[in-house]
Amino acid sequence: VLLFCLDGKTLTAKKLEPILEAFPQAAVFVRAFDRRHVMTLASADLAGVYREVFESAVCMGRGVLSRLGLPDGEVERVEKEYRTRDQTRMDSQAESGDLHASQHLMYRPGEQAADAGEAPEEQPG
Repeated sequence: VLLFCLDGKTLTAKKLEPILEAFPQAAVFVRAFDRRHVMTLASADLAGVYREVFESAVCMGRGVLSRLGLPDGEVERVEKEYRTRDQTRMDSQAESGDLHASQHLMYRPGEQAADAGEAPEEQPG
């Protein structure tokens, strides 16, 4: 297992190529800064990519929802829905190279979180 936990966005798929070639048996994990950074890593065969900004936002969101009095089960349901939508959107962005891909999956002000298993509705416009 190889872990890359660098600050910033300097690590790219191209920079990882020699490492992946030298250690083909290794599971390589990378801490990425944000969506754009994940997109620069999309062509690398990585075991896992973890976004700093995303994970800290989810953690903060859980804390806020709990503080607002939502039951633990509801907090977990909202987090799961958020992560599912985000992963689908991130996959689409990485595949297309377009940061604006699948924007309809983003939560909008006033939008209710879908029930577990329910597909999000596409927003007009």
